[in-house]
Amino acid sequence: TLIRANKPGTSIVPMLQNIENGTWEGEGLARLLADPKRREGLVGQLVKFMTDHKFPGLAIDFEEVPDGAHGDLKLFLTEMSAAFAPHGWSLIQTVPFDDDDWPYEEYANIVDYTVLMAYDEHDDSDPAGAIASQAWFERNLAARMRVLDPKSTIIGIGNYGYDWHGTQYAESLNFQDAVLAARDSEADIDFDDATGNAHFSYIENDKSHHEVWFLDAVTAFNQIHAADIYK
Repeated sequence: TLIRANKPGTSIVPMLQNIENGTWEGEGLARLLADPKRREGLVGQLVKFMTDHKFPGLAIDFEEVPDGAHGDLKLFLTEMSAAFAPHGWSLIQTVPFDDDDWPYEEYANIVDYTVLMAYDEHDDSDPAGAIASQAWFERNLAARMRVLDPKSTIIGIGNYGYDWHGTQYAESLNFQDAVLAARDSEADIDFDDATGNAHFSYIENDKSHHEVWFLDAVTAFNQIHAADIYK
């Protein structure tokens, strides 16, 4: 309501995800997609939802998709596209950035827009490291753009961080949390020349060692500049 009252030209696009309690449900998604009745029911629910709220499009963010589920996912997106077409709604799909087994071109031929999730080179379950190093970004972008149409491709750029401090999973941080942690711990933020990402480390009062990597305006600028050649 706030956006529509103050910026009516702004498109609001909801996102559908296969996540529950912070866990990506790949197997549950596969079972749903393999069931024609459940697929039909979900498509109907989404059409009603879109109609009720007058949204211009929908983003599908399905992650941890099992290899054997791609055929059913393509079928689901095809059914979604057919249901959306009479309304003029856009169908958007987020896809992994660095998965050479992902059928990028086949999905792109079904949906209106493909969003490349150009981040999580190191995620919360990995050892500490750059979230989107410049070389990793450029290498994977080149691979993806060999088969994707620039006119229907969107690059998703991160602006967040991870704090690795000895637990099983790193803690995710937004940009503000990252720079506040650096200030409060009196740590110097280092822009790593090798990766083009920012990081810092510090020792907490409980003697735990914190290693923080994050993305910022500089990384975003460099990524946008590197993507210019693809138009």
